[in-house]
Amino acid sequence: MQRKQGFGYKKSNFITVGETYKSLGYHPIVTFYMFFQSAVHLNNIKVFFWQLKGYLKNNIEFYDEELRKFVRATQSTLIKNKIMKSIRNK
Repeated sequence: MQRKQGFGYKKSNFITVGETYKSLGYHPIVTFYMFFQSAVHLNNIKVFFWQLKGYLKNNIEFYDEELRKFVRATQSTLIKNKIMKSIRNK
């Protein structure tokens, strides 16, 4: 198995990912799930906190409000569909 490129492990890259999620208006549930998933994948809990640090920054330039609402609405629909699907399967 090959090791990933070193640039993927820079702290600043993970902080930027968190900032991007917030600027696009990602749903908080999706955001924390993605942060946790990447930390588990890389086997490094620091990644979760670096991304969270970027997400919680206050000086982030946001994208157009329509785009942010669209992203949030789409993700909310996907979350509801997954929950309903898991309830039906039980």
